[in-house]
Amino acid sequence: MDVLFEIFGHLRPLDLLHLSRTTKEFRRVLLHRSSISIWKSARENVPDLPECPASFSEPAYANFVFDTHCYVCLSPYVRAIDWRLGKRICSKCSKTSLVKALVYGVEFRGNNLIPRTYSKRDGMILFKAERETIEKRLKELSGNDKKEEYNAFVAQRMAYLKDLGELAPKLEDWAIVKANNRSEELDEARRDRKRAIIDKLTELGWGEEIESIPPTDDMSRLKAVKQPTRLTPRIWANIKDEMIAYMEDMKSKRIERERKALVMSRKRHAITVLREYKVARIPFINVMPEAPDFCAFPEVDAILELPNEVEVTQASFDNIVSDMDTLIERWRAAITRKLADAAVTMIGEQQSSSEGMDVDESHPLHLATTVFKCKQCHGYPMYDGWDSDEDDFPMFGMPLYTPRRRPLLYYPQVMGHKCLTRHQSRWGEFTNDPTQQLSDSMETMREPWSEGPLLLDDQASTAVRDIVDLCGMDPLNTTPAQLDELDPRLACLSCLNWSNEEENKTDAKVFGWRKAVQHQVSGHSGRGQILDWRLLEGDELRTYREKEAEAPASSSDATLPEPQRSQAVWKCVPCLDQITENTHTHSSVKTHLQFSHSITEPELNRDYMQMYGSDAERAELPRITLTMDRPDHVFKPGEKAMSRLEMDFFDWFSPMHDFDMPDYDSDNYDSGDY
Repeated sequence: MDVLFEIFGHLRPLDLLHLSRTTKEFRRVLLHRSSISIWKSARENVPDLPECPASFSEPAYANFVFDTHCYVCLSPYVRAIDWRLGKRICSKCSKTSLVKALVYGVEFRGNNLIPRTYSKRDGMILFKAERETIEKRLKELSGNDKKEEYNAFVAQRMAYLKDLGELAPKLEDWAIVKANNRSEELDEARRDRKRAIIDKLTELGWGEEIESIPPTDDMSRLKAVKQPTRLTPRIWANIKDEMIAYMEDMKSKRIERERKALVMSRKRHAITVLREYKVARIPFINVMPEAPDFCAFPEVDAILELPNEVEVTQASFDNIVSDMDTLIERWRAAITRKLADAAVTMIGEQQSSSEGMDVDESHPLHLATTVFKCKQCHGYPMYDGWDSDEDDFPMFGMPLYTPRRRPLLYYPQVMGHKCLTRHQSRWGEFTNDPTQQLSDSMETMREPWSEGPLLLDDQASTAVRDIVDLCGMDPLNTTPAQLDELDPRLACLSCLNWSNEEENKTDAKVFGWRKAVQHQVSGHSGRGQILDWRLLEGDELRTYREKEAEAPASSSDATLPEPQRSQAVWKCVPCLDQITENTHTHSSVKTHLQFSHSITEPELNRDYMQMYGSDAERAELPRITLTMDRPDHVFKPGEKAMSRLEMDFFDWFSPMHDFDMPDYDSDNYDSGDY
């Protein structure tokens, strides 16, 4: 027995529990009161384990802390335990074995003698079987002759609850420390195994290859490596082939990465060639390819894909430079063909007669009535800040904060629309390809030219058709260039400002044909899209041209052309085709040049340029005074609104007067004049 007791003293509490459940002899010896020293010695072998409370026996304490069987169904390997409840219960049994301490606001008899814990779903809960046992025992001791036993039982339960309440926080802290220590032990075992495997692979000649493995492919993720067991010769023999196959795969990936990095470095030379070609041709009179399209040219791609041993520099593209005009013209023809086919498909009714035809002046793509809109720009409108044009209505003396108008795109300027070569980068998407990288605030990336974002703008097409008819031209043959050459001036008769001095005098807004279309689809979106236009002709047009020439420019810098300078239609030339390329407003591009490139006096078409395809019309034209018959619903000069309203009020009750309510929703109604 002395030898057995000496051996038992070197075991742990769970080992003693297992021994006590093997044979009756072991159980008789280990659970006898005289063996308490064995259990204490075993408990002391567990670092930092709290002392056993007086209300617990040593075997019960060991069973509570170390045994992993469910208290209800005896299922093994139940890791979850509620220290404050004093029970280890599996998830399946917890649904039926744990009940609310309060039901309908009534507390069960004896609940104060049962350990409780808190549940987010049910509040305070307790162990159902223990409650039933306590209820039964209290019922047995309910007689007056058993009062002493009753008090002793209650005192025993209260002492147990007190000890458990003090013990539970200590065991919680101890379990956390134990779990962390165990996790660290397992991690250290895995690290030892990984080091042993690396040593074995290094002996086989894979040392340099191991050093080049990126973190994303770390071998620690392999099942054969992450096992927390020591690497033995037998284990190594079993996993050797798997690890060699892994290293072969890592070698292939390394070669692929090096090849990709080499091609990326070559692309930077190609981008420099493209940029020099484009800078020499500023301002652009036609659409220019960006880096993704240029590097996809077969001639350029052949240089980029030369073998690794061939050194590629900017001089390697000299043959490309001499033939750039031909290559870019071929690219333009290809994307024009794609856009033409897309336009025919969108138009629909002309598909049978236009499909496959040459993209010449007779193709529907060239017509002014073929107007595109961008679903990216239109679907997710940006904001230009405070706008002061005709589409804003004053509120409290300030213009409304309105979304930017959707751009109306005509051929050929539509070819240069920025959304055709950009896409919104998805969350987590990253590229180190210099042909795709962009660092602008919209988190966009370059991509090859695509007509995908374009849709046909039916409203704008209808507006152009009306304006072309008004100008006396044929909508089936008129191109945007022909309208630009005619350069008509159109007065909107739905935006009149009647004079308060002369009865038949009114001011009207005047637009070029492009701004007129924009005004019709944006400025009157709630009026049925039907406007009355007046084409300025003869002496009226000549007088207006003189007034227009004398009118001050809309920008303080009169040396620049007159596109809408408040919009982001300008580009920085030093950033062209670089990762920092972005669109700017007229003021922000100057600020950018000053702070990013130390250019304090920038020059147009040398330091910055207008983006190809942006609106080149004057932002705002002077108004014109017209002589017209004043409608009946518009007050005459000197007439007071209240007197007219009073007159109408009295006329309303006159049986001899047939009052005709004016159509205030018509296009001729001006809310500002009524």
